[in-house]
Amino acid sequence: MSALTNLAMNSEGFSFDPASGACYTMNTTAVVIVEALRRKESDEAIAQQLTEEFEVTLDEAVRDIADFRLRLRTLKLA
Repeated sequence: MSALTNLAMNSEGFSFDPASGACYTMNTTAVVIVEALRRKESDEAIAQQLTEEFEVTLDEAVRDIADFRLRLRTLKLA
């Protein structure tokens, strides 16, 4: 995930991809997921973190991560 690693991101979710010049805005959940992916945490650990920080079930967190990973691939960030 080098593209994700190179993504410049602030704590409020504004992101810039220096390779493509594209800018993105992420919600708080996405910021947590990206930061965890950069630390190479497992999806299970990320899902657990999401359930602790947000009002979501483990199943919802797992789906959110899968959906976000798909979006990252679509944007060529993963």
